[in-house]
Amino acid sequence: MKKFLRLVFAKLFHFLKPLINTYLDTIDSIRVSFPEEAPKGTELAKRFKAFREKHRGKRVRGGSCVLLYRQFIEEVWELRPLEGLGADGGAEGLFTRYDTDVGPLSRQYLERIAYDGNNLPQPGDVVIYAATATNRWGHVGMFEKPAATAGNIIIYDQHGFGSQAEAGAQSRERSMEGVLGWLRKRV
Repeated sequence: MKKFLRLVFAKLFHFLKPLINTYLDTIDSIRVSFPEEAPKGTELAKRFKAFREKHRGKRVRGGSCVLLYRQFIEEVWELRPLEGLGADGGAEGLFTRYDTDVGPLSRQYLERIAYDGNNLPQPGDVVIYAATATNRWGHVGMFEKPAATAGNIIIYDQHGFGSQAEAGAQSRERSMEGVLGWLRKRV
């Protein structure tokens, strides 16, 4: 019986091996494509780079992530601060309150894009994280590029409390876990 099963498995493997290799080659050829950085030379890329260099290591407007976001939309997107978003609902409110009466200007100037587990932000998009058990406000940062670690991204942010608060605005690697989505300036 063992000989028979070995023969059957050998024949089956011989038949399936080319199919498996073709499948694996197809999987290897699939690549998720998104820009590593904003296109060089674009006005947005230049303003975003200048913004990062100007504020790196500084506690902008007192230090919270929402305050850095407000500075970003003024300097990089050249928009005045929109409503009270963020101040009243924390970073998470930038995303969750977009469709409410609090967000009419946001809807006019910004596109809200939900994270579905597969899509990725573009450089300069504002990434918004959900509140957690240890941070009831959520978090916000500006997307720079994908990280080398799968499922992680590099964002430019600052922390209002905790061990990273004194570091000021920095580029940091963060997981996509907890991302609600992002805001993108309408063109």
